[in-house]
Amino acid sequence: MAAKFEIFNDKGGKFHFHLKVPNGEIIAASQGYETKASASVKKATSLIAAGLAATLIASCGTKPTSPATVTVTQPASAPTSAPAFAPEPAAPPSSAAASAAQITIPDLTGENAEIAQSKLEGLGLTKVELSSSNPKYSMVLVPSNWTVTSIDPPPGSQVSANDPVIVKVTKP
Repeated sequence: MAAKFEIFNDKGGKFHFHLKVPNGEIIAASQGYETKASASVKKATSLIAAGLAATLIASCGTKPTSPATVTVTQPASAPTSAPAFAPEPAAPPSSAAASAAQITIPDLTGENAEIAQSKLEGLGLTKVELSSSNPKYSMVLVPSNWTVTSIDPPPGSQVSANDPVIVKVTKP
């Protein structure tokens, strides 16, 4: 099974896309777009390709400390198609009752995006998307370099585990 693009709209009516690999992990997510055509697979493909190319080019200049030694940090059964920068997937709810429970969105404004994403996933949310609030940046590749500016639905809202939660972030 190949990676899959999914396009959806948030409660504010903006369209987003994400790229999901076969194990269900989301490895790329977009900002919000006004029209569905703007969030199209063609645009998504070019943005993700550009981001991945930039990441690969940036890593080409690094020199390994010990070229004769290779350390494998993934178990043999782990999928090999996900890039190293992808966050670990959240554990699915253990029962149907858990997914029906309502979760209150916390106020994470000003928090590091990676920590905020972990907190939201720790609450049991399964569709947490990071989206750039700065039009200069179209993709969030390294969440630890970003800061939360807002969340949709807003803090205090009640959502179910499978509802999409869009975390708007910016680079400091």
